[in-house]
Amino acid sequence: GAYGAIGARGDEARPAAVRRYACRVEQAVRFVESADRASSPEGRREALEALQAAAIVTADGARRPCEELCARGCGAVLVALLSNELGALQELAACAMANLLACDSVKPKILAELSALNARKRLVPLLTSPSARVALHVAGETQ
Repeated sequence: GAYGAIGARGDEARPAAVRRYACRVEQAVRFVESADRASSPEGRREALEALQAAAIVTADGARRPCEELCARGCGAVLVALLSNELGALQELAACAMANLLACDSVKPKILAELSALNARKRLVPLLTSPSARVALHVAGETQ
């Protein structure tokens, strides 16, 4: 992939943290490309690991992984996962979505994609549910 194959010649010179980061990016990208497997138990396990990777690599707003995920149409995958029966997948999809929206280089593209997919319709019930594990802030007050 764009981050180099792990185990490739010269890889041992790369710091372990860089190799782990590259692995996470590749894992997240592979998932976006085959997200239809998230309906099986094994697929949900893979989806959970990949979404964790996506949330990690997009957390700091680094341009390259955000652009790579967006180029592969991650918006549609993330919106679909907001309705998954597994709450952890819903939460990680919302987290990755928020991280992508915070990345300036992809914000216009991902915002347009999420808007076209009517992501708000799936996000509002998730974020306003009594079991939501996020704090909503309105006018400086936590609800």
